[in-house]
Amino acid sequence: MIMVADVGATKTVLACASGGPGGLVLASAHKFHNDQYDSFESVLIAYIKASGIGSVPAIGVAAAGPVVEGTCRLTNLDWTIDADSLATRFGFSGVVILNDLQAGAYGIEHLSEDAFETIHPGRPSDFGNRVLISPGTDLGEAIIHGHEGQYLPIAGEGGHADFAPYNGETARLWEYIRRARGSVRVGDLLSGRGIAVIYSFLAEEGDGVDETIALSPLPEQAVTQRALSGEDATAIRTVHLFFDILAAEARIMALKTLSVGGVFFGGGVIPRLTTLLDRERFLGLFCGSGPHRDFLSRIPLRVIIDTDLPLYGAAAFILSLSE
Repeated sequence: MIMVADVGATKTVLACASGGPGGLVLASAHKFHNDQYDSFESVLIAYIKASGIGSVPAIGVAAAGPVVEGTCRLTNLDWTIDADSLATRFGFSGVVILNDLQAGAYGIEHLSEDAFETIHPGRPSDFGNRVLISPGTDLGEAIIHGHEGQYLPIAGEGGHADFAPYNGETARLWEYIRRARGSVRVGDLLSGRGIAVIYSFLAEEGDGVDETIALSPLPEQAVTQRALSGEDATAIRTVHLFFDILAAEARIMALKTLSVGGVFFGGGVIPRLTTLLDRERFLGLFCGSGPHRDFLSRIPLRVIIDTDLPLYGAAAFILSLSE
């Protein structure tokens, strides 16, 4: 048995993991809100106390930021996680820190079939390249290279790349964000907070705004709830535009990587909104009208509804080291 952690900008989830004939098993999972702690180490101490587990030999950490030589400085949280420090302080004989999207990419193969919702079945190629796109507090992206019967995840920070408008509406949205922030990243739109930004833009364009959302401490959640309830036309339009932008970004990533093995959508935002997804429209925008339309139409599009994906990936990676 080992310990695994998924450390994001707003929350950290810790669990114990073990492997066996039936696959990976997670147990004793606990969620912690990061604003109540000053470091990952303090969360880890709280988890050990809350779970009552004894010593474990190793820990795998999926962290929301770039990992360099065993250290991760989280992108949207002032925490640094260092493998050597964790080993020294907690007595782990093995510590692995992975980018959270890289960990998630390792986890795809270890999920059950009911952990997926299919947007488009396509015609997948065995061990063809894949892409994982995960909107959460920010946007994470990973490339999964298919090579000689294996999938090799490649960490990246694609959510921080510049956003490219593709029609008049998204050009106006780009300008709306640029005026406020000076630059426009893909993650400024394809994220939880991006939903709030899109809503504000549409309200300024004349759709009207619900004041309860404007005053909400978590406007992205308020927008999502009102869209799902059908109470707010602007909120519904917000979700539709979010999915349009997601389809365009998925097309860009699929073309850059020739991801004939599939495009997978993870993170915490999309699974809550799939009831509002127009699959035919999404597929049309993903395929586009260019010369590679037929190629893109063969690519499977699947939503991962199991939010423990990074935990499975971190566990799979660290357990594989002892095989």
